[in-house]
Amino acid sequence: MHAFIAKLLNKRPGYIYQDRFESKEEAIKHSKNLQNYGSKVYDSRAIKKLKFEERHTQGRNMIVPLTLSVLGKDKCTILDVGGGVNAIFSHLSPIQKQQCQCFVLERPEIVKRLNDKIPTEYKHNLHYIDSIDGIESIDIAYFGSSVQYIDNHETLLEKISKRSAEFVIFSESIFTSNHKDYFVLQVNMFPDVFPNQFLSEQKLTKLMSTAHYQCTYNKAVAGDFSHKTIKRDSYDCKTLVFKRI
Repeated sequence: MHAFIAKLLNKRPGYIYQDRFESKEEAIKHSKNLQNYGSKVYDSRAIKKLKFEERHTQGRNMIVPLTLSVLGKDKCTILDVGGGVNAIFSHLSPIQKQQCQCFVLERPEIVKRLNDKIPTEYKHNLHYIDSIDGIESIDIAYFGSSVQYIDNHETLLEKISKRSAEFVIFSESIFTSNHKDYFVLQVNMFPDVFPNQFLSEQKLTKLMSTAHYQCTYNKAVAGDFSHKTIKRDSYDCKTLVFKRI
């Protein structure tokens, strides 16, 4: 009986997000059971699922391999922002793996742990990093449902634009019709509860335009992205592709 009651108490809510805050600090302050995205427990659990060869590729993971084929370069540099344990590298074709330098930008506390697990055959092509300062140029910058978790993403985008990235891709992040960003709490990964930034599409597009990028693809993706109180017609989960002009 006690186990049954505990299961009921730990049941996930019927929505993905809740609350609304003007800043990440405010979101953290008002959450009584907040846990950090990427806690030590989360990291240890996730690293056990680390993959370098993904047999089946679909959904958002198709966009980078397809973009690479369009670029048609013999050598390419990919920046995978927040790629984690199933980085976009694992979704590239065998030939693309040989032709690319793939840098996966991650939190400092897990970079060494991930680098230590890279198989010998990929050590010259795959690198986990905690800063892009050592990268001179980028062909594709890819945010695979990650930009919403990054502090000061504007600063990172400025650094990426200075490296003349041909494409900057934001895949499966929440974009709103508001003129500014705001924060919510993501509650669908029990027991973790953490801030998620709902980005203003207008603001991001203006930022990218100033950096000489044009949006060439803008499409909503299917899925349950429900918020407890915010109306669904004011935001959507989208993939946006920006090309340098």
